[in-house]
Amino acid sequence: MKKQKSSQFKRFNYLKSIYLGGCLLCFSGNVSANFIGSYSDEIDFTIKMENKSVRDVFSYIEKNSEFIFIYQGTKIDLNRKVSIDIHDQPVQKILHEVFAGTNDTYSVIGRQIIVKKANTKNEAEVQILNQQKITVTGILTDTNGVPIIGANIVEKGTTNGTVTDLDGRFSLETTSNAILQISYIGYLTQEISLKGQSVVNVKLVEDNQALDEVVVVGYGTQKKANLTGAVSSVALDDTPVLAYNNSSSMLAGKVPGVFVTQNLGQPGKNTATVRIRGVGTMNNSDPLVLIDGMEGDINAVDPKDIENISVLKDASSAAIYGNRAANGVILVTTKRGKKNEKITLSYNGSVGFQKATRIPETFDTYEHVLLYNEALENCGLAKMFTDEDVQKFKEGTEDGYKNTNWGDLFYGGAKPVTTHNLSMKGGGDRITSFLSLGYMYQEGVRYKQSFDRINIRSNTQAYFLEDDKLQVQFLLDFTRGKRDDGLNKYSSGSALDDAAPYMQLKYDDPADPSKQVYGSYSGLYFAAIDQGAYYKETNYDMNGKALLSYEVIKNLNLKFEFGAKYKLVDFDSFLPSVKGYYYWSNVFHSWGASSVERSYANNLHTTINAFADYEFNIADSHHFKILAGYSQEESVYKKFNAKRSNLISNSFPELVMGDVETSTNGSDAWEYALRSGFARLNYDYKDKYLLEANVRYDGSSRFAKGNRWGLFPSFSAAWRITEEGFMEDVNKLDNLKLRASWGKLGNQNVSNYAAADLISMGSNAILNNTLIQGASLTYLADKKISWETITQANVGVDVGFLNKFNAQLDVYTKTASDILRQLPVPATTGVSNPAWRNVAKVRNMGFDFNIQYATNIGKDWSLSANLGLSHFKNEVLDMGEIGTQYSGVSIITEGEPFMAYYGLEVGGIVRSEDELKKIPQQIIKTEVGDLWYKDQGGDGKVTTMDDRVVIGNPYPDLSYSLHLDLRWRDFSLSTLLQGEQGVDAYCSGAVFEPFTWGYTTGTWWRDRWTPENPNASMPRLWVNKLKSQTSDFFVQNASYLRMKSLSLSYNVPKHIISRIGIQNLMLYGSAHNLLTITKFKGYDPERPIAGSGFNTYPQVKSYTIGVQIDF
Repeated sequence: MKKQKSSQFKRFNYLKSIYLGGCLLCFSGNVSANFIGSYSDEIDFTIKMENKSVRDVFSYIEKNSEFIFIYQGTKIDLNRKVSIDIHDQPVQKILHEVFAGTNDTYSVIGRQIIVKKANTKNEAEVQILNQQKITVTGILTDTNGVPIIGANIVEKGTTNGTVTDLDGRFSLETTSNAILQISYIGYLTQEISLKGQSVVNVKLVEDNQALDEVVVVGYGTQKKANLTGAVSSVALDDTPVLAYNNSSSMLAGKVPGVFVTQNLGQPGKNTATVRIRGVGTMNNSDPLVLIDGMEGDINAVDPKDIENISVLKDASSAAIYGNRAANGVILVTTKRGKKNEKITLSYNGSVGFQKATRIPETFDTYEHVLLYNEALENCGLAKMFTDEDVQKFKEGTEDGYKNTNWGDLFYGGAKPVTTHNLSMKGGGDRITSFLSLGYMYQEGVRYKQSFDRINIRSNTQAYFLEDDKLQVQFLLDFTRGKRDDGLNKYSSGSALDDAAPYMQLKYDDPADPSKQVYGSYSGLYFAAIDQGAYYKETNYDMNGKALLSYEVIKNLNLKFEFGAKYKLVDFDSFLPSVKGYYYWSNVFHSWGASSVERSYANNLHTTINAFADYEFNIADSHHFKILAGYSQEESVYKKFNAKRSNLISNSFPELVMGDVETSTNGSDAWEYALRSGFARLNYDYKDKYLLEANVRYDGSSRFAKGNRWGLFPSFSAAWRITEEGFMEDVNKLDNLKLRASWGKLGNQNVSNYAAADLISMGSNAILNNTLIQGASLTYLADKKISWETITQANVGVDVGFLNKFNAQLDVYTKTASDILRQLPVPATTGVSNPAWRNVAKVRNMGFDFNIQYATNIGKDWSLSANLGLSHFKNEVLDMGEIGTQYSGVSIITEGEPFMAYYGLEVGGIVRSEDELKKIPQQIIKTEVGDLWYKDQGGDGKVTTMDDRVVIGNPYPDLSYSLHLDLRWRDFSLSTLLQGEQGVDAYCSGAVFEPFTWGYTTGTWWRDRWTPENPNASMPRLWVNKLKSQTSDFFVQNASYLRMKSLSLSYNVPKHIISRIGIQNLMLYGSAHNLLTITKFKGYDPERPIAGSGFNTYPQVKSYTIGVQIDF
């Protein structure tokens, strides 16, 4: 049965040509050590074995190379004990020590090692002399007809052999009745009986056993072929080519059903929002992220330290994590050393620059003031600028009338970004280790913003006792991230919202024209930065984990894990006292008093896991695997902050320099705990029928006694149809598996004290004519609240065909019940804060589809493609006693998506007096050229209470991605395209509305209604929101197609770099967010869900070049 070809066995034909100089190889039984071919010169071994059998040594060589041992005769003693201690030596050195003092000999022929007795007559050679000699020729190909280069062809029982050339051809002199053994790594070895044939053409079939992919799942690993749930795995061996700055972005476009949205381009905050199969609750929808088994922040990990990411999407795969897995699970596995692996020192570094993807086009100064006057008059207000002023703006030479491009001032120019990573990994027979040091620096496209990060990681594993029954693992990592936002006022929002083109960055000082002063409003930003303003946050993350594993009896393992995570946040800000000149009133404006603020927060999170797993077979057909364990987590948080204003001087931004009377301080603290028991049972019958059951019993301190515990089960099954006997003759179908799963999960992502009454300080009272400090009840809890329950059902199919295509389709439904929402409490209680209640219900229904294609094109080319499609429909099913809720421009109501856009529906633009008479009565005074709104109730008048409807959906109808990888010899070109279709964004305020407080306005308002342009696409201009209503006029189509990444790499041939002690050398260049196709008018369509689309930090496109070197 043909199976999927693993990427690790893709043939790079150009590498095989290195040793083809000796295509025809002849063995001699009289030579004690014969070395032919160059493969043995390409690979060195580090091996330390004490009192191990010869068989163990040979097995190690075969597992860690492409060598194959061939034994001639039956007298080779493979059980003889030897001790080997060799570092960075060729295979011949190992063999020399193994056979020292014996009568055995060997020959190294390409990738074959022939072992036999010396001074013993070769029976096969005797037979050859007595048989007819013939020359056999042929061609070796794979099942797709692509030639196989460097395959081994050996006459069975002899050392007579050869290898295929660049066209897959071979020629071998042998006997007419010989048996040829044909082998190549990743393929099944075949034996061909000649029976007088002189031409033999052979197709090799992939080795299924060697190609079984192992996937990380909860508390262990499983073969991908035996998975019953919806699990996707992303191997990240090639990520250095793409030079990611944060780890969450690496998932973009690679896992169907996983929606990765880049939030901001701001340094230190340019992480991604990750949603697995949509928004599953009305509260926190973030997935659980486990880094080497410990909960953590994926962006605190250097992307170059990650080896693999697994995504558990359905309940059956995630249920083992219980209440924390309601929104899916992301399992991150970092790199580590391997046993008896040569120590490798690696460096990966890149340098580049970045700039804003785009800045919305806005009016220049002249056009702005001209249309601003028009908008004022439309609203019955006096013009701000005289005709003489407008003419001076048009000329743009006089101080006070110069054109100012605030977009260029804030976001112009390219800013540097650089990454460096130095790592070392390897291991001996008893200890393996991986060490890394990483550094990243990024300047923001906003003026005076930056972020730098330092990562240190150590993964060490030790093996003890016979057969490594006792294993100890230590994982340590440290991350320091330092972010400087420059100024809090515009730390993440749009500074352009406060910018008006008629205001200059600097003016001549009215008191001394030889000097200049900063302008008001947005000019104050630059003034404050130049006076030393800062807004800094430094995060220190220190994590440690120890794992002890002991094999009590065969296949019964006991494991104990202890982990501790400590996070310290040091915050420091300074706002100087600055003034800006407002030219049009001849006055100076100020942001207010100077101030300094400090805060320190720390969080200690500890985790204990103890579990056992046992694997056994019954009658060789029934395979069982059992897992059971206990988990405990505790978290403690503390914070202190202080602030003072009115500093004596901007030169000394310290708390002690502030006015004591303005001093404020505060603190915060919380803690929570979680205890759980869990179990899993896996069963399969002959690898055809697969069953899995999971259960977890969780107890959370966030709920009151009597409601703390929840039971969360799941069940799944799969049928591997291609393992059935009736499928043996179906050659074009490589794999066919049907899957189904069902499960329940819990969600506890609410306040730590949602089920506890809260008393707050600050309720002062007068007693005996004295004001005393007191406390009062400010939150009255509903003690009956408990877990949100998420029920998921999933049906899937995996298909592989033609040895080139592999596809997966999953259809699912995901329903969240008893969702926790806050409800008002009766006024008679004297408590104003709303209480949490289990009331709502939301459902997501959708599908995930993924298809991969991989092929070789001729001798030197290969192509792979991965297409992913995802769709989900979100619907609020029940709001319970809380009823419909409103939040800004959104609504939460039954039958609609969660947080759907809600407002009036525009009927059109009033284009004539006749049309004005026909429209229903409007909310505000409406004139020709204005928007008019539909009367949904049919009562002849429009009101915000009766006539609002759902006007947009913040979730896409379809998300898609396409990853392409084209390789030619030592070059690789890859790209990732990602997009969304059928998604809306609500965009209002500055830029989108005309002249909000006179600020920047988009150039699309040029095509506005005027008496001379009655058929315009936009209504007549207005100012200061005087004509604005929440309506679908501000809903934009945010669909987009984006080239997320484009990279080109070159691997320098080994025969060039090996001379200078380098194992691998890769040069690469990459670009991110290179091209975007969209109708969206804001900064960027890829934004947080339900975002405004403009009042955010712009996205960035980046260009980098880099190098990866392995020594």
